[in-house]
This record gives sequence, C-alpha cells and structure tokens, in this order.
Amino acid sequence: MAKYDTVTLDSNVWYHVTEARVDDYDKANFTSALQVEDDDGVAVWGAVDHYWQFQPVKNGPAGRYALRCSRTGVFKQLSACYVADEIDDSKTQPCMRASDGTKAQMWDITDWGNQTYRFLNVKNGSDYVMDVHPGNPPFMASDLRTNIPQPGRHWLMTSVSDVDDGAFSTVFTKVPSATRSETITTETSSSSETTDAASQSTASSEPTTSSGSSSSSGGISTGAAAGIGVGVGIAVLGMGIGLFFLWWRRRQSRQNRAAAEMPSSNDTKSPPPASYNEWHQSVPPPQEMSTDREVRSELDSTPMWASTVGSGSPETYKTSPVPGSRTPLQDDVEGGMNNNTGYTHRAH
Repeated sequence: MAKYDTVTLDSNVWYHVTEARVDDYDKANFTSALQVEDDDGVAVWGAVDHYWQFQPVKNGPAGRYALRCSRTGVFKQLSACYVADEIDDSKTQPCMRASDGTKAQMWDITDWGNQTYRFLNVKNGSDYVMDVHPGNPPFMASDLRTNIPQPGRHWLMTSVSDVDDGAFSTVFTKVPSATRSETITTETSSSSETTDAASQSTASSEPTTSSGSSSSSGGISTGAAAGIGVGVGIAVLGMGIGLFFLWWRRRQSRQNRAAAEMPSSNDTKSPPPASYNEWHQSVPPPQEMSTDREVRSELDSTPMWASTVGSGSPETYKTSPVPGSRTPLQDDVEGGMNNNTGYTHRAH
C-alpha cells in the first residue's frame, strides 16, 4: 500500500473544498463546493459560501480532524452514516450530525501527492475513501484501485478567510462515565479545562452509531422524569377517590343510623284494658225516673194549637197527676220495668 503524507491544516482558517472532477487549481476561483444540503446531507454543487474548518482532534495523531461547516456551526460535524440505498458495498455516505466526538466524526486527511487530498473516516477505517458519484451524492468508496482514474475522490482545498470565532475553538471529546453512559465534553484550544457540552449550547447530541443516547452522569433521563410525573398523578387521583369513598360511607352510615332511631307508627302501643273494678267504678249509678216529665199528647185529630195564631210547633204541656191516682204512663213504665223489658212506652 502506498504511503500518504499527513496534512497540517490551520484550525483558524475557513477552507473552500471541492473535487477534481469539476474543479482544478488552474481556475481563478473554484466553480463548485462541498456544501451542506437540507441541514444533514452533503453534496457538491455550484460554488456557495459554505466553507469548512478543520479542528484537530485532541490526543489524536497528526492529520486527524473534526470538520465543521460555516453554515451549520460548531454543533454539527461531518460524519459517516449508513444509507441503505447507497449502491457501493460500503452502504455509507458522509452526512452532518450533532457534534459528539465519536470516531464517526473523525477524519484522517492525507495528501495524494499532487496537492489533492484524501479523506478517510476513522470509524470506517482505511479501506474506504470519500468519493463522489457523477452528479452526486458523495459516498465512502470501497474500490481503492489506483491504476484507473478516480477524480471524484481527489479533493481540492484553498483558504478563504480566518475563522476568528472563539466558539469554533471548541473540541468535542467522548469520555466514558462511571455508569458506562457517555458524556460529551468540550475543550477550547486555549485552555485545558473540560466542560460539559450541554452547558455550552442547547443543541442536542445525536450520534449515528451509538446504541444509546448520551446523558450526563448522575442526571435523570426525560423518560424517567415523565414516568415519575405519571406515577405522582395516579397516586393523587387514587387518594382523591379513596377520600371520596370514605366520605360517602360515613354519610350512608349517618343516614342509616337516623332512620333506625326514628319512631314508627306501628310502634304505638294501645293502653292496657281496664280491670273490672276500674270499669265498674266508671259506670254512673242508676237514676230514678221522675214522675214529672214532659210528654206529648194529642187529642182527637185536631191539634190543640190550631187556634193558636203564630204557633209553629206542637205545644208541650206538663201533666200533674191527681193526688192518689195513677196515670197509665206510670203503669206502663212500672209494668215494663217489673217485666224487665228494658224499654218504656210512649203515650200517644
């Protein structure tokens, strides 16, 4: 295998990157450019103001860089992504992903020997180089033959301007934590102090090859927080239902107790029957019939009051017996009583 020299690039410079199939150094200006497409893809189209920074990887070998585009900023880096539709056996294409410091976002830049450059992805290894299909898109080529022209994998670069932005001096490093989760840290080129990348920006990390999402050590995940919230809500709801049930039972108990204490109309007791002596004492003694009583008498068929002017009812008169004589009424009364007939005779 041929040996390729590593390339030293200035991290404070924006570079215009293109490929040899469409551009060469004989032109006054490049007419095409490697550029970001739809925020997460890359392509080689007509020249636009999409320039690249090559930030050296901390503790990496010479010529190993992380690539950032001027359009997407420091929190996205050039990465290698699996694409099922890629016709090359590699099934891999370059893409833009959230900065996480993984090997998929590290690139070894070497010189082909004619001031054109070779891009190898550290995760994929040296068996693949970045190439471009005629008419796009870029891909990681598995055919490394050098005896046939392959201009699409020969990259050209020229400096445009200085970066002069402290944010682009940030280096993303992936380090293991005590809990085996992965923490993304950042480091500026002017300081050795390492800080959490989450404190630098609200941008989210989206590694393409990691099986789990990155999280800070000792923190709580969004899913766990959501589960706790749901559990608390269910507990509060259950407590409310329990209190309502207890209140309802107490209310029913009070109503049942009140109904039991209310007197019933069927419970009214009749007074005991009076004894014979009590009943006998309550009966008044027999009364003697007076011989002086009012009787009604009619004579003949002509009322005696017929001649009385203004009379509206029969006259009542009192009979006075002749001394020593008895009246028929007395005989009837006494005779009836002696015969125990129980009734009196009314004279007509």
